Amino acid sequence: MGTTSFSTVGMTKTEVFRTITAEATGGLEIVESARVGNVLFFAIRYHSLGVYAGVVTVEFRQNQVYYKTMDEFAGPFHSGKCPQKIMDMLSPLSTFDRIDPEFATRWRNRQQREDRPSVSGHTIVFDSGYRLGPVLCRMFFAMTENRKTRFWTDKASYDRGVRGFALTNWKKNNYYIVE
Repeated sequence: MGTTSFSTVGMTKTEVFRTITAEATGGLEIVESARVGNVLFFAIRYHSLGVYAGVVTVEFRQNQVYYKTMDEFAGPFHSGKCPQKIMDMLSPLSTFDRIDPEFATRWRNRQQREDRPSVSGHTIVFDSGYRLGPVLCRMFFAMTENRKTRFWTDKASYDRGVRGFALTNWKKNNYYIVE
């Protein structure tokens, strides 16, 4: 499935998320919903069979918003951490006997992990990136010393002794480790 977009001119962020929620869940019975950064999570009732998870990733670029709608059976990968209140509402995967549970099982297992692996010494990529002056950067090299993580735009800068920088609330953003 692809990505959908629309113009956000004249809209507040709340209006944008309200519009996305209405379009992404039209006709579905939403039991619970939550927003974590730019990711929407839904507990969706499927007739009388049970409740499954829906995920919508959202990206803002200039005066456009782009969003992708998925459910847990597609195994969303860069979707961040689903709130526990939604995870607790999900029905056992055996409830959905006509759907292959492989991707949903992997997704649920990733969501149940309490801590992400250490980023120290690795290159990581943030889904939404950080603005460094006029440039939007998504990839950084990270090192943790004395329980503080510093970032560099590449490992070569770290090796040359260039002073790293802090990224505000970086743990709350969706990211993955490259190496």
